[in-house]
Amino acid sequence: MSYVLLPELVSQAGGDCRVFEDRVEVNLAGGAALIKRGDTEVNASSGRFSLRHTLLVNGKLVYIALGDVVPFFNNGFKISVTQRMEVGSEEAPEAEPAQPEVSAPSVDGTPKPASDVSLKLVVIDAGHGGNDPGAVGTTGLKEKDIALGIAKRLQELLSTTHNVQTLMTRQEDVALPIAKRVSAANLKRGSLLVSIHAGTSLSPSVSGVRVLYGGDARDAGGGNRGVAKLAEAVAVAMGNTTSAPVRGIHAAACRMFTGLSMPGIEIEVGVLTTPGEETLLADGGYQQKIAEGIANGITKFAGGGQ
Repeated sequence: MSYVLLPELVSQAGGDCRVFEDRVEVNLAGGAALIKRGDTEVNASSGRFSLRHTLLVNGKLVYIALGDVVPFFNNGFKISVTQRMEVGSEEAPEAEPAQPEVSAPSVDGTPKPASDVSLKLVVIDAGHGGNDPGAVGTTGLKEKDIALGIAKRLQELLSTTHNVQTLMTRQEDVALPIAKRVSAANLKRGSLLVSIHAGTSLSPSVSGVRVLYGGDARDAGGGNRGVAKLAEAVAVAMGNTTSAPVRGIHAAACRMFTGLSMPGIEIEVGVLTTPGEETLLADGGYQQKIAEGIANGITKFAGGGQ
């Protein structure tokens, strides 16, 4: 099942989402909605209604099931979400923060800034897998399959064309918790993690690539600016190889970055819920162009072309 960050959607609509010990509160469009932790009932200014799934709270992050997004905004605030709200799906998060099983931080205990990246080992993560398909397109195309296909192509390009050592967190269709993905990357002392995903949108006309990067205080001293430049280099290179629009390059509180001891980016290679782009993403030739763009962006940045 796919989940999306509720605060991100609320913010796009001009509202505010707050997390308390026993509840989550959303203030939007002059109204309010309260959801108790572990409960599906929503107590809103417009009345009471129920979601199909409980909200999942991980620290200050609040996730809502993708299928509950439309009824939550429609029933709670009389807002149509068929506008240009953009969301990125994630694996079903744990209800509470989970720590990676193994942590191998850099010598001083903090993640290396992206400006210090040497491509000794690039960890390639294909999102979702197994019983978690991620987002699903209108024709049934699954995010997990797109991610794995592009991840394999990227590994081949980096290894053979660019002579870069790589590690894949999964090489087949298996479920793998985020904590284990992060653990594997840290244990092998990767120099960069690249997580492959597909985006979703509540509008059928949104398309293009988006690159997210960690934006918290871990990267004090310039590292965050470095990983932002890395994300930009990858996004621009992907746009060049695919001719797809770049719809965003920004910091995000992705759980993949929690506990990670190296710079990391999460790439949404396209919008799976947009029919035309779903067709492109299913094409092996287009997947190859995506992989080429990612590889070009990474190697250009590491080579000093940022």
